[in-house]
Amino acid sequence: MNILPPSTQSDNHADGVMPSWLTYTQSTVYANLSRCTLWRAIDSGELEAAKVGRAVRISRTSLDDFMRSRCR
Repeated sequence: MNILPPSTQSDNHADGVMPSWLTYTQSTVYANLSRCTLWRAIDSGELEAAKVGRAVRISRTSLDDFMRSRCR
């Protein structure tokens, strides 16, 4: 099962393999969160993100931990 929509997939990735660092679009699909929620979590330090030029990449491990911390 491929969890990324075709428009966000790169030829650099084998089918079904998730990169360690995700774009906002990939992160919203992966975690089913809005871009605004991701931005707030990054701004508050709850999510690890890297900015290279204008591009922002969100750590998948950090996103998994963030979601796990919200489990009841």
